[in-house]
Formats: sequence, C-alpha cells, structure tokens
Amino acid sequence: MGISSLKSKVVFNHHIWFRDDVLATILHIKSSIVNLNDTDLQDIAKLSLSRIIKEVSNADPRDLMPEINHEKPINNDADVFKSFSKSLEKTIEKISAFTERVKEYPDVNAKIVGNDARKITLKENCVDLIVTSPPYAYAMDYARIHKLSLFTSLGISNDEVRGLSKEYVGTDRISVKDSFEFLPELEFLQEFVDKLAAQNKKRSMSLQKYLMDMYSITKECARVLKPGGHFVYVIGNSTLAKSHFSTSEALQKMGANVLLCAPPHL
Repeated sequence: MGISSLKSKVVFNHHIWFRDDVLATILHIKSSIVNLNDTDLQDIAKLSLSRIIKEVSNADPRDLMPEINHEKPINNDADVFKSFSKSLEKTIEKISAFTERVKEYPDVNAKIVGNDARKITLKENCVDLIVTSPPYAYAMDYARIHKLSLFTSLGISNDEVRGLSKEYVGTDRISVKDSFEFLPELEFLQEFVDKLAAQNKKRSMSLQKYLMDMYSITKECARVLKPGGHFVYVIGNSTLAKSHFSTSEALQKMGANVLLCAPPHL
C-alpha cells in the first residue's frame, strides 16, 4: 500500500490536518512501535505518540475541539521526533515515579479494570477506594475532542468514532425522538429537566441520558465497594441553556438514594 493510500485510510481529511512529512513521520513511528517485542513497551509508546498528535497537527491549540487554525493554517513548527521523544521521556518518568511510590505500600494492590463503569466486571465488596472524575453534564463530544489521536495513533476510523460517540457517558449524540423512563430515584431532578426541555429539548434529552448513566455508575460503584470503603466523585457544576445545574448536589442525592436501596453493610 502506498503512503498516500495509507494516509487516507488512517486519517480522515489528512491533507487538512497534517503536513505530508509530519504524517509520514507519525506513520513511521507507528510502524516501529508495532515491531517492538514487548506489548507493555508498545502501550507506553502508543500513549506517548497519542499525546502529541494535536500538537504536531494543523489544529488550533486554543480550541478544545480540533479546528483548523485559520491564522496559521500550516503548522510549520511541528517536529514529530522531538515532540515524541519529549512525550516518551515524560511518560516513562511518570510511570517510574508511580512504580517507586507503589513500593512504599507493599500491602496495597491496584488493578486496572478496562470496563464500562456502568457495568463493572468485579465481584461485590472488593474495592476499598474509588476516586473518579466522570464526564460533565453539558454533553461534550469526547470522541470528537480526541478524534485526531483516535484516527492517527490508534487507527480508529471516522465511522467507528461516530459509533463510540453514541456510547459515551455525557454524549450529545441524542435524538429528540429517543425516550427515557426517568427512575423514581431521580425524580428530584424532574423539575429541572422539564424546565430545560422547554428551552432546548435535545439538551434536556442529553441531560436525562447523562443522569441515567451516572445513576448506573453510582450503583455499580456502591456494589463493588467494601463495607467502610470510600467513594469520591471529582466533578464540577454546569450551565445548561443559561441555567445553573449543580452536578455535585445531584450526585450526592443519587448516592443517598443508592444507599437507601443498598444492602445494610453499605
């Protein structure tokens, strides 16, 4: 497969987002990563590469969503090898620091569970501490935010990204034709949802989906938490259609409602 065909396959509208030499260098690094014998090293290198994709692209660094920088449509300062080397060095430093810190607590075990938090594949009462920063209630398209990295470093297609977007907690890819049966445990939020619907029906539907998902996550986290364990949400409040929404208060009440329905030990 020629380089032009490969570019088109892995990056949507590659000629807009990258200089040709920049993308060719990225693809060269990717092929070198694949040839590494150690899968852990592959993961570290992929992560390091993913972190620099937006930096070396033509996207405006001031925008959260990838947008072309019209003041500087071509990023002439991009140096892929230099950026990748720095990213790799920083990633290794962080992993090394974490590894050394873990050694200070030999009796503590941590496990990465790569699951949807709405359905955690862990048994009940097995976790001492949960600290999580969930998505916000204002429905950000996280797949779009990271699309350049998803396309370029992970090779996920544009169609796959669209599919992923619909599955995310906090997605705005909601149809006004969708319907959700609001749980009794969330009735305390019904007034706000109805008020929002009068201003922006789609935003109201997104909020309902978000709240349903967050309630599922709260229930799952409570299920796997040990008696006497701790559960921390790191979250900020939101503004929806110019109305203040206290996400922290909503999650606190969700947690209280989950505990009312939970086994006595929680």
